[in-house]
This record gives sequence, structure tokens and C-alpha cells, in this order.
Amino acid sequence: MAHTKQALKRARQSTTRRTSHKSERAALKTAMKRLDDALKSGDEARIAVEVKSMQQKVDKAAQHNVMHKNAASRTKSRIAARAKKAVAAKPAS
Repeated sequence: MAHTKQALKRARQSTTRRTSHKSERAALKTAMKRLDDALKSGDEARIAVEVKSMQQKVDKAAQHNVMHKNAASRTKSRIAARAKKAVAAKPAS
């Protein structure tokens, strides 16, 4: 248990941040699952929508310090690469 005023305040701040970050992390995971489903389906329109949604969520997470900005950039790059690969692998009809 914290003893000083500063430590008590930091503990309160930590609790508040942890709860808000938890919901944002959960939203990121959900968006990633939706993106995975879209990539498996091969529907280009759906992939484009989910990629845009995921990239917005990643940017917002970095902005809110849920994840580091470099980690966000790396994640967005990997998402784009996976989407490009999925669209290219789709057989031409």
C-alpha cells in the first residue's frame, strides 16, 4: 500500500488508466478478429473497410498511449501487407 500523498495519487491514476486502456485494448483485439475474418473471406470491399477501421483504432490507441507509436506504425504496416497479400492471392474470376 502506498504511504505518501504522491504514491497514493499515482496509484489512483494507475487504476484509472488501466481501466480505460483495458477497454481500448479489447476493442483492438475485436477489430483484429474482424479483420482476420475479412481476410479469410477474401471479399475486397470488406477487407478495405476492416483495414481502415483497424488502422484508425491503432492510431487512436497510440494517441492515447495504450501502445507505443512505433508499435502502432509497425502494426499498421503489417495489416496493410496482409491485406495486400490476401487481395493478390484471390483468384481472378
